[in-house]
Amino acid sequence: MAWNLESKKFFFRGLSTLQNSGVHILDGLQGLAVQSQDPLFVETVESLSKKLASGYPLHKALASEGDIFSRLEVALVKVAESSGKLHTVLARLAEMSESRDKLRRELLAALIYPAFVLILCTGLLVFAPLFVFSDLLNLLRELGSDLPLVTRVYLGFSDLILNPVILLVLAALSVLILVRLKKAAQDPKQRRMLEEIGFAVPGLSAVLKSSAASECSEALAICYQAGVPILAGLRLSGSATFSLLLQDRFLLAEEQLKSGATLSEALRTCEVFEPMSLALLATAEESGKVSESLFSIATQCRAHTKDALDTFQKLLEPCLLLFMGFIVAFIAVATLAPTLNLVQAL
Repeated sequence: MAWNLESKKFFFRGLSTLQNSGVHILDGLQGLAVQSQDPLFVETVESLSKKLASGYPLHKALASEGDIFSRLEVALVKVAESSGKLHTVLARLAEMSESRDKLRRELLAALIYPAFVLILCTGLLVFAPLFVFSDLLNLLRELGSDLPLVTRVYLGFSDLILNPVILLVLAALSVLILVRLKKAAQDPKQRRMLEEIGFAVPGLSAVLKSSAASECSEALAICYQAGVPILAGLRLSGSATFSLLLQDRFLLAEEQLKSGATLSEALRTCEVFEPMSLALLATAEESGKVSESLFSIATQCRAHTKDALDTFQKLLEPCLLLFMGFIVAFIAVATLAPTLNLVQAL
């Protein structure tokens, strides 16, 4: 099992603060374990304490905890231990966890409204025939062939909903789709196909690219500042992103860097960085302020991500309202039109 970003943020921030205050790392870990109420966090920290007490360096202790700590985090801690900048790197890792946690919260907040509308429309379609219009639909069924097409379609849907066999089939299909999506997320080839679809969706593409650029540029800045060789830093930064497609592009950027290209030229092949950001990096390479430039690019990309999220929501809202209006209009026409005809005939 892996830690969530909140736990990582607490771990790196707390350990950095205690290290900067002169507290021994073993005492610092014990203090973190006492403050947390997360059983997995406490178990992992106690395991780290035992390994450090037995002579493990911190980076090896972190690496031995499975998938809890990434290759990037382990490599940065290893370099920091040899350079004497452990508390600085730990603070940077805490900031990176904080920025990723903030981005995750913003993405979730952006999805709340669309999810609410979809659930509301689904509930209206499923439960309205059962609880709201059940008597009216029974009356309409007795009218027979005089009903308009839209009403007959709605009655047919109502019959499907009331059929337990159909409900079981729909439930089985839902479970099957969820299982397939889970397997697709775990299979590299299928995951790359899903990512290609995501990067092709207008609005969503800008969100994914800017968020990936923010993660990678911040990771690369920390690597560069910690003294990680640029090729290794580029490889580790590519592994920090969520996207397998972007990891492949970072491998291409690494090859370009090996062939003599500058860092800004190599990153251009990733196709996620803004031209202005790359121009800023090219200038920083000449002036020797690469890490500062990369941190600045990460900040700009986070701002772009927020703007892209706002734009995506503005594009999505009319589509959702149109969909909800269509559902309401369909139900209204299907129920009111024959009812009015019946009243006029009386």
